[in-house]
Amino acid sequence: MEIERISVVLRVRSARESVDLGAAMLRRHARPIFTAWFIASLPFLAMAIALEQWLGKPWLPLLFLWWLKPVFARIPLYVVSRAVFAEAPDWRGALRGTLAWGLKGLPAWLTIRRFDPRRCVLQPIVYLEGLDRGERSRRWRVFGRGVEGPGTGLTLTCTMFELVLALSLLLFLPMFVPAELWESYWFNAGFLRAMPHWLSVPLIVAYYLGMSVAEPLCTTGGFALYLGRRTELEAWDVDLAFRRLRNRLLTTATTAILLIATCFATSTAHAADAPRGGKPDAVKVSVESAFPVPKPGADQRMNDVSAKVLADPLLGGKTRAWHWVPKHPRAPKPEEITPEKSIEQGDFAGVGLALKGLLLALLVAAVAWLAWFALRRWPSRRGDPAVARTTVPSAVQETAVEVAVPKGFGEQVHVLWRSGSRREALALLYRGTVERMAVRLDEPVHPDATEADAIAGARRLDDDDAGRRAIRIVRTWQYAAYADRYPSDEELAVLLGGWPVERA
Repeated sequence: MEIERISVVLRVRSARESVDLGAAMLRRHARPIFTAWFIASLPFLAMAIALEQWLGKPWLPLLFLWWLKPVFARIPLYVVSRAVFAEAPDWRGALRGTLAWGLKGLPAWLTIRRFDPRRCVLQPIVYLEGLDRGERSRRWRVFGRGVEGPGTGLTLTCTMFELVLALSLLLFLPMFVPAELWESYWFNAGFLRAMPHWLSVPLIVAYYLGMSVAEPLCTTGGFALYLGRRTELEAWDVDLAFRRLRNRLLTTATTAILLIATCFATSTAHAADAPRGGKPDAVKVSVESAFPVPKPGADQRMNDVSAKVLADPLLGGKTRAWHWVPKHPRAPKPEEITPEKSIEQGDFAGVGLALKGLLLALLVAAVAWLAWFALRRWPSRRGDPAVARTTVPSAVQETAVEVAVPKGFGEQVHVLWRSGSRREALALLYRGTVERMAVRLDEPVHPDATEADAIAGARRLDDDDAGRRAIRIVRTWQYAAYADRYPSDEELAVLLGGWPVERA
């Protein structure tokens, strides 16, 4: 491997630093990765939607997309494995390179190794090192000791990140769906079995988008963990440093040889110019003259500057400290190391203090809650009439009428309205409307039915005019019960002027 061509700084990194490096590589090469990803995966998204429309099982397309994640994960792995050696491919090259791998490793990733949480750090060994099955097993026994835990943690973190993204996208749906329709779907006992097509398609698309963000991040983070582990095992950083040192020394040696050759040629030319009959004068050179030793005090300026620097209290200077010590000190006794002291003085001392603080805070919170609960419940246990007479505001007061609705409930509504019991009058009108709708639909009245259920039943009536009147009565009751907005006498007369009152 030509590690001198690598484009990242080779050094031993922690697991978090390696994952950060993978995220940085994903941001750097986001265009080819995501372009190739969407081109390769969008046909499978269309197949998943068609599968849901055909079979009507919302969970089956999600399982289909989740199962194919190892197929799509090869795209970001191919891009970053080439980009780290300064050969970043475009999206066409990424697709061609991924197809060139063929089915290498895919049968295992889609069957027996599909639930392996270490896939993000195992894939580079399978696709990049070209080892057979036996060599891969021996390689992993040595290689995986330092990356099994971080790889599993990275996979679980990206899985939770994927679910959070999908749920965040799904939270936009209630903003565009009528409230009563949304409640009727959510509070249906068979929600997943009776999920409509318009809701299952956004669910599939939201999961696909979350997977498209989290899976490339998991793959590039696993590749960075792979690089860090190989750097640690094979000392890539040391090897690269020695290679660069060798290159610098070769350059320096070449320069030195050229200088020596030039000096030798110059001395030879001067020897040729000397007179033949005479001897050259001998040059007397001593060690003292070649490397003169400076005399003390020769450079007074340097001495002055050094003295000034040493006199600075921040850089030098002298300090005098006084300490009281006993005249006859006792010999220190050897300290007994107990398990509690070893824990307090060890690497987990901070963890122990944090747990103590947490337990103390929980104890204080529990005592405060018990005191609040006792103060709240104590008067009611003594039968304090002041608490028993506590009233509930009319905006949230429940109106419970245990008797059945009479046949001529229109007159009772008028009587209650004139007497000032407007809330009870509208409650009786609402209950009567619900019972008349149940009779026309030939369905029982459920005690836990909501206003949304009543509106849904009104829309199933054969008579459109009766359905509109029932919806108007339900809305009037909702305004009165939850917003304290009551109709006028004329509006109440209109509500009582037709079905379901006139046929009671």
